[in-house]
Amino acid sequence: MGGNMRLGSRPCKLKEGSLAHLLYGETEISERHRHRYEVNEQYVKELEEAGLNFTGKDTLGVRMEVTELPQSEHPFYWGCQFHPEFKSKPLAPSPPFVGLVQAATGILDRKNLPGSPKLVVKSKRKARTSEAPQLSAAQTAAK
Repeated sequence: MGGNMRLGSRPCKLKEGSLAHLLYGETEISERHRHRYEVNEQYVKELEEAGLNFTGKDTLGVRMEVTELPQSEHPFYWGCQFHPEFKSKPLAPSPPFVGLVQAATGILDRKNLPGSPKLVVKSKRKARTSEAPQLSAAQTAAK
């Protein structure tokens, strides 16, 4: 591996419950790349044993895409191989930037991020009720 330019949008699988998953609210994302860099596979196990978590990987599980430290070690230690700024817009910033600003200002609440269990259950419940058949005005009046 190495020596090849990775360009364009690539899928990335996120570890459920990780900060990346909480920020994005999904376990699979697609982000844009423009680099030749990779984490050397020979060091992955050693880095993980030292406490660094690789929480985002390519679809084959070979390339490390996202890394983070546990919250007990640092309030927001998060890094990625892709370029989230490529998909950011002034009124729709990329999730990592929102998380960084919230962490820097002391208002990051992991329980209220898009991927938090509380919000995932709430959004599933909302989706089920929106799928329920709606009664017409005549049907409602007939009841």
